Amino acid sequence: LDRLSAIAIGNAFRELGFDPLVGRSFSTTSEAATLGVAARHKSLFNRLLSILAEEGTLAASNDTFTVSGALPKARAEETFDNATIRFPEADGELRLLARCSRALARVLRGEIDPLHLIFPNGSLAEARAIYEDSPFARTFNETIASVIGHVRKSVPPDALVRVLELGAGTGGTTRWVLTA
Repeated sequence: LDRLSAIAIGNAFRELGFDPLVGRSFSTTSEAATLGVAARHKSLFNRLLSILAEEGTLAASNDTFTVSGALPKARAEETFDNATIRFPEADGELRLLARCSRALARVLRGEIDPLHLIFPNGSLAEARAIYEDSPFARTFNETIASVIGHVRKSVPPDALVRVLELGAGTGGTTRWVLTA
């Protein structure tokens, strides 16, 4: 997922007109303005730059980045198809990443609402599958359910247990907790 994300960022930056000249330095603010990144997505843009720095494409120093290597590149559709074949258990994450990748440049410019990509047609189905069925979510949710089960066993049977869930967007974790 990390490698696919880096490829998606590279493709989006090329679409935005990013200058990949090795040795070129820029600030986050100036580059966002040059590429037409919407002000509301400056934090996202900064994180994408940091990911490219983690990949070795950029070198970071405070608010300045220097191009130190080529932008990650691959044929996105082919790469996602291969990943889906190799890692079918991550199908939900891969489908979401593929959909968001194709629109990343337009999201950064403020032309597309990212929530429509995460919840296509207002549906929670795909997001719920990720939060409930993915290997990461299953591990996380089983751990939370186990902790809640242990807490419940440590209090008297007639005691009221209150749980505050932060987020609660799809109910993915709630199902596991209620079962416990």
